[in-house]
Amino acid sequence: MYWQGIMVPMLRVLIDDNPYSGTYTYKDTRLIETLVVSAMFVTQEIKFSNSYNINVIDSSITPDPYTLNDKLFMNMVVLKAACIIDHGNFRQRALLEGLQARCGPASLSTAGSLNGFKYIIELGPCKIYEKLKEENAFSGEALNSLIHFVLSPFIGNDFDPVDALQRYYDSERMIR
Repeated sequence: MYWQGIMVPMLRVLIDDNPYSGTYTYKDTRLIETLVVSAMFVTQEIKFSNSYNINVIDSSITPDPYTLNDKLFMNMVVLKAACIIDHGNFRQRALLEGLQARCGPASLSTAGSLNGFKYIIELGPCKIYEKLKEENAFSGEALNSLIHFVLSPFIGNDFDPVDALQRYYDSERMIR
């Protein structure tokens, strides 16, 4: 599948998984699993023009979003996957927060590293994903259905405009 060759490097960039030491932190298979799981979440939150079959057991997404040129789907899935990985890193750092070790005069403390990960969660891929999801909701086909909803008239069976005005004026007299 072509999507794996495109989305895995995109995800590596977002989570800063660069091979400084010659090896990646995450294996390709783990990142593909994360992308498929995030695709499950994304398809529940956003309606796309294409319908996808996501199989977590086989780690597959069909049809291939790359061959369909569905950039919105690929970008949203990659952002959601980066968010999931950042939450996992935050969870691991939270477990180690405040850990201290001493051996004679030497000491090691991990306190204070959690705040940086907190900012990554608040301002990083998770925030970008939510912002793009919101922008997508107010554009294109979704916007047309929203406007239709707002402009559709609704009159209840027991609505009486004269009675409503009378109640308004009565309430104004009570306030004064």
